[in-house]
Amino acid sequence: MSTTVIKKICSVCGSADVIRDAIVAWSEPAQAWELVSVLDNGDCNACGNSGNSAIEDVEVDAITIHDSDCATHNEPAQPNGQCDCGFETRLIAKRSLLGR
Repeated sequence: MSTTVIKKICSVCGSADVIRDAIVAWSEPAQAWELVSVLDNGDCNACGNSGNSAIEDVEVDAITIHDSDCATHNEPAQPNGQCDCGFETRLIAKRSLLGR
């Protein structure tokens, strides 16, 4: 099964080790910081790229990979069953949403 998701990467080196500035406020009832706003500035921890265009969106396919002995592969000897392998999800890049 494949699902399309968005991955955030550095616009220079392609690393997914990126962060974005944000504003948070303390919530006394929740006893935790709560997100107020995500700001425009982003940074790449891998190469140091920084600025408003430091992070780009890439459309990727999230593909579920099951072990070869998983119950989802029982056919044709038996009906396929529910996953019993703790499947792995891999992200496969499709294309940059910015056309790069």
